[in-house]
Amino acid sequence: MKTYTTLGLFPLEATDTISIKGAEYDIYSIRIYNASGEMVKIFNHLLSNECISVNDLKEGEYLAHLNNSVHYRIIKFRKVMT
Repeated sequence: MKTYTTLGLFPLEATDTISIKGAEYDIYSIRIYNASGEMVKIFNHLLSNECISVNDLKEGEYLAHLNNSVHYRIIKFRKVMT
């Protein structure tokens, strides 16, 4: 599996939703981990540019593990309160 460097997650400081940008291929799964390393959310069978709700996450830093059958990337983002 290759690391996909042009794949991005926006915004990096999210209040309600995040979305995947720059994906040539659909993202098959996203796993979100909190700062303690616990998986707190999982999404399967997502399409490129699909919005993902993070509204229920607590404020803090998270790691999003994005992958499909070809590429893999870990992106850090922060959940902020409005």
